[in-house]
Amino acid sequence: MPSLGSRASSCLNPSAAILTPARPVPAPTSRIRTAALCFSSGPTKGANTIAELYPDEKQRAAVRILDVGAGTGLAGVKMAALGFKQLDALDPSEGMLKEAKQKGVYTNFYKEYIDDKQLPIAQDTYDSMVIVGGMGENAIPCSALHEMIRVVKPGGYIVNVTR
Repeated sequence: MPSLGSRASSCLNPSAAILTPARPVPAPTSRIRTAALCFSSGPTKGANTIAELYPDEKQRAAVRILDVGAGTGLAGVKMAALGFKQLDALDPSEGMLKEAKQKGVYTNFYKEYIDDKQLPIAQDTYDSMVIVGGMGENAIPCSALHEMIRVVKPGGYIVNVTR
């Protein structure tokens, strides 16, 4: 499991930290950093954090991002406004994905629940992943972290925005 890295910060509720390494395998392949943040304006904070991780605006159009628990697509809209163009949405709700499709910012849609089972997504597909308000009790289980890490490329980021 991930261990706390040297960079850690806190917010009003539980502490937030960049966790490293995040890939639960032996050291040579432990290559992903996980950012866990804590804010109430989730979609904006998630998008802004992704933008901070990719400060070169010219690079952003090529960054592949999976929006886990995409819901109606609010985080996707915020990321698209910041120059990210390769966005995919994952949500277990067909109704939510229907709303997200109407936003016109996502390329691929996955009607899936993320947990410890393998998703229909190849390993190391995404440069980053964003989860806004999806983790917690009666939501995405901690066991899903293994699958999140599997689909994010080495050196990529998992940004988890919670309350």
